[in-house]
Amino acid sequence: MTAFPDRPRQRSERCDRCGGLGRYLASFPRGGELVFCSTHLRMHRERLLVTGAQVGLLADRLVVEADMAA
Repeated sequence: MTAFPDRPRQRSERCDRCGGLGRYLASFPRGGELVFCSTHLRMHRERLLVTGAQVGLLADRLVVEADMAA
């Protein structure tokens, strides 16, 4: 597993889709990040991985999945 670069954790990060508690961070290769709750990560995970995004837990900032083909 690869660690995310240092990123200050916001005290109350919210899902960018619904405003619920953010649990996962999607970091894109060309820059930019999105925060997702568990439900919306499940809904969008495949599309995120196709774009080459690294998806990890906000609490640990560890990459749990990455598309190695991108």
